[in-house]
Amino acid sequence: MINEFVLISVYLFIVYFTFDRISSKLEMDKKKKRIASAFIWFVAFFLYSLVAGDDGASTWSELFFLCISALVAFSSARWVSAKAKPFYEPTIKSELPEAKDEGLSKTILMAVSATVFFIPFLFVFNVLMQVVAPIVKDTDNSVIEHLGTFGDFFGGMLSPILTFVTFIALIATILIQLKELRMTRQEMVNAANAQEETAKSLQKQEQQQKVQQFDNTFFNLLDKVSNEQDKIVAEAKAVVTSIRSGKIKSTSADVLCEEVFVASEASAQLNRFNSLLFQVLKFVDNHKSEANGVAKKEYTDIVRAVIDNDVMTLLFLNSSSLNTSVANSSDYETLVSEAAFFENLDLMPLHGGRAKVGDLKATMAEFVATYGDDSFGQSVKLDEYKAFLGVEAEVSEADQADDAGEAEAA
Repeated sequence: MINEFVLISVYLFIVYFTFDRISSKLEMDKKKKRIASAFIWFVAFFLYSLVAGDDGASTWSELFFLCISALVAFSSARWVSAKAKPFYEPTIKSELPEAKDEGLSKTILMAVSATVFFIPFLFVFNVLMQVVAPIVKDTDNSVIEHLGTFGDFFGGMLSPILTFVTFIALIATILIQLKELRMTRQEMVNAANAQEETAKSLQKQEQQQKVQQFDNTFFNLLDKVSNEQDKIVAEAKAVVTSIRSGKIKSTSADVLCEEVFVASEASAQLNRFNSLLFQVLKFVDNHKSEANGVAKKEYTDIVRAVIDNDVMTLLFLNSSSLNTSVANSSDYETLVSEAAFFENLDLMPLHGGRAKVGDLKATMAEFVATYGDDSFGQSVKLDEYKAFLGVEAEVSEADQADDAGEAEAA
C-alpha cells in the first residue's frame, strides 16, 4: 500500500511538474491551465485504480509511466542542451572558421547538439524505467541489481553515441588539415610570385638607376663638349675659310691634315676638344646594351646636334684614319662610322671657288671613300656631294638585289 501510494505521488508530481513547465513555455492562458489541471486529476484517478488492485489498470499504468518517463527525459534533455549550448557552440564556431563554407561547422554542431541531448535523455529515462519503477512496484527491492541493469543498458547506448561523435571529430580534423594544407600551398605559391615580382621590380629599379646614372654622366660630358667647342669655334671657321681660299694646301690627305694642324693656333684646345668628344662617343658605345635601356643612336644624335658645322668639318678631317698626326684616329673613325656621326655634315662650304678645285676634290673624295657611306647615315647631301666630287655612289647589296628583282619582273 505504501509503495503504491509513493508511486501515485511520484506520478502526480511528475505530471504536475511537466505540465507546469510546458504551460510556462507556451504561455498558456487560464483556460488551458484548467484543462491541464483536469488532466492531472484524471491521471490521479487512473493511478488510484491501480492502487485499488485492478490488474488491467496495472498494464495501462505501466504504459502511462513509460510515456511520462519519456516526457520527463525529453524535458530534462532539452533543459541540459539549452544550458550547455552557450558553452560548446561559440567554441566550435571559433575553432572551425574555415570550415563554415563547406558546411562542416554546421555538421559538427548538429552532432554535438544531438549528443548533448541524447545522453541526458537516456540517463533520465533509464533511471525512471529501470531504477525508480522496479524499486517502487516490484517485490524485489535490491537497488544494486537494478543499478547494474541500468549501468549495462546506459553504457551500451552511450558507447555508440560517443563513437559516432569521435568519428565526426576525426573527419572534421582530416578536412581541416586538408584545407590548411591547400592554404599553405597557396601561400607558398603567392610568396614565390611575390618574390619573383620583387626581383623583377628590383631589377627594373636597378636598370632605371643605371640609365639615370648614364644620363647624368652623359649630359655632364655634353656640357663640357659645348664649353670646349665655344673656345674653338672661331678657329674652326678660320681654318675652313683658309681651306676654301686655298691658303691651306690640299694636294693630298696627309698634306691637308698637316696644314690644318699647323694653321690652327689653338691646336692644344682643338686636341682637347677632339679627345673629349672621343670619350663621349666611346662612353655611349660602351653603354649601348639594350639591358641598360640606352639607345646609342639617340644619344649620338644629341651630341651631333650641338656640334657646329665648321667644327664638324675639322672633326671630319682629324678623326680619319688618313690623319696620322692624331692618335687613335682609326678608333675615332670606327666610332663616328657606327654612330653615323656625319649624317648632317655639309662639306660644300669647303669649295668656295677660289681654291684649287681639282686638288681639293680629289683629296675630299679620298676622305669620303675612307669613311664609307655608313658614316653619313641617311644623309640626303651625300649623293649630291659625291656627284660634285665626281665619285660614283656606292650601291649596297640590298639595292642591287632590289634592282635585279625589278629587272626580272619587267
